[in-house]
Amino acid sequence: EANKVHLRDTVTAFTSSIEADVVILALGVRTDPTIVESFASKFEKITTIGDAHKPGQISDAMREANDKAFVF
Repeated sequence: EANKVHLRDTVTAFTSSIEADVVILALGVRTDPTIVESFASKFEKITTIGDAHKPGQISDAMREANDKAFVF
């Protein structure tokens, strides 16, 4: 939903919702362009970082996230 994220705990199945302007997903350690494409079809602005952009070290992903957050 606009400005809202629905969450579900995969262990307990507990669900909740929170308001959000920005959502950052940290998923897996391999590049999967289909994930980016699925979000790009639903959101106006998508920025990929870290392993979603190219596999690497966590320190590089954190630096890249910080750099891109200021130009988002």
